[in-house]
Amino acid sequence: MPRWAAKKDTTQKPAERLMLAHGYSVVDSSRAGHDFPDMIVAKHKITITVEMKTKGKKPSDGQVAWAQRWKGHHVLAYSAEEALEKCEAIIHGQGGWKRITI
Repeated sequence: MPRWAAKKDTTQKPAERLMLAHGYSVVDSSRAGHDFPDMIVAKHKITITVEMKTKGKKPSDGQVAWAQRWKGHHVLAYSAEEALEKCEAIIHGQGGWKRITI
């Protein structure tokens, strides 16, 4: 593991708070390394990995590769509201989204 901590995107803490307020379990996984997503959220026994980005930033090649290998639900969001909207769509089966990839 690197000696320095990865800088969190400024969108992550607001997303964590919003998800908690809407009944999600939330784990901050931003320090897991190896391109693992920033958060793991769950509601109604459905688990979703969430990669948060600040507007204008793109996921790294490693993060894209990780998302492509992942066989579960995954979202990329640029705001707390977008993360909630995408996760709610998965939880409630709206829009036919099984996976939301990068």
